[in-house]
Amino acid sequence: MTDNSGGQSDTTNRGRIDAIMSGRGGAGAALARAGLSVLEIGYRLATWVRNFLYDVEILRSYKLGRPTVSVGNLTTGGTGKTPMVALLAAELKSRGHRPAVLMRGYGKTRGGISDEAALLESSGVIVEALPNRRVAAGRVLAREPDVDVFLLDDGMQHRRVRRDQEIVLFDAAEPFGFGHLLPRGMLRETTAGLQRAHAMVITRSARITSEQRERLMQRLKSLSPRATIYCCDHVIEHVLADGVMKPARELAQKPYVLACGIGNPAGFVAAMQAAVGPPSGTRFFPDHHDYRDGDVTMLREMAASRGADAVVVTGKDWVKLKSLPSISGRGAAFYVAELELRFSGADREALIAQVMAAVM
Repeated sequence: MTDNSGGQSDTTNRGRIDAIMSGRGGAGAALARAGLSVLEIGYRLATWVRNFLYDVEILRSYKLGRPTVSVGNLTTGGTGKTPMVALLAAELKSRGHRPAVLMRGYGKTRGGISDEAALLESSGVIVEALPNRRVAAGRVLAREPDVDVFLLDDGMQHRRVRRDQEIVLFDAAEPFGFGHLLPRGMLRETTAGLQRAHAMVITRSARITSEQRERLMQRLKSLSPRATIYCCDHVIEHVLADGVMKPARELAQKPYVLACGIGNPAGFVAAMQAAVGPPSGTRFFPDHHDYRDGDVTMLREMAASRGADAVVVTGKDWVKLKSLPSISGRGAAFYVAELELRFSGADREALIAQVMAAVM
């Protein structure tokens, strides 16, 4: 269930948008689709022209002076880019590299840093957040000259930067954004852009059947024959509470409330349900939500009304919540779900080997 106390939930708006984009809904949704389809034509033309100009090198892409790996997606919404970037950064560091992450820096909060950047920095990763990645790279090298690999978080459409590896992520549940470009659908560019991919990763693959997964892999292969395809799931095996890592199963059989302000809350709900069972209540905020003390109070009141003594959030939410004075107040405790990527078979080792070969 979704709670609307303390203000209008983002869930209602998200449901309306999904109904329009997916082709569901009544006459109002159909009318909205007609209007958005007209705007889609302009967006399609603009993206085609831009990509064509890069393809024929009228618009130039620039090397950053270090091997560069891009992690991006074809659609808007959460596909798990930041967890993938965090995984690659950790694997590079474990092999003696010194990576730095370059990101756009959108969604900055009162602290002047985006939640994704704060989350990566909390794990010891060098991060520079600027829309212009060339400038960002220059800033990193000015203060950290021994950085030897750049990771572009959300870099697929940022074609001004040349990359050695293009990794494209797809959410298994809706990989092609309802088959339409923005604003009619969720595609940032047409599937022709997948010709630039070196690797394609299907995330949250457990949310579809093995037959659906096989069909999706076949379609991806037809769209980008040279790219290697991998599959992974988002799993939650541990939670952080009061700075202590605990098995997520400790929350099983206990009422808990789930809250988040991320691009794909459905994926978070599914992972938590798989780990410990369904929540007693949910509260979805807009992506990059800037939490305030009032939100903490509302969530604790919601938990109390459900007989729950735990509020579970993502790491992306926690980087904002943890600095609020009210977080140490009385009431339900906040647990941070530790999202991990679990790959199918030997896919993890194969993907890491592919990336390492590109940065050597």
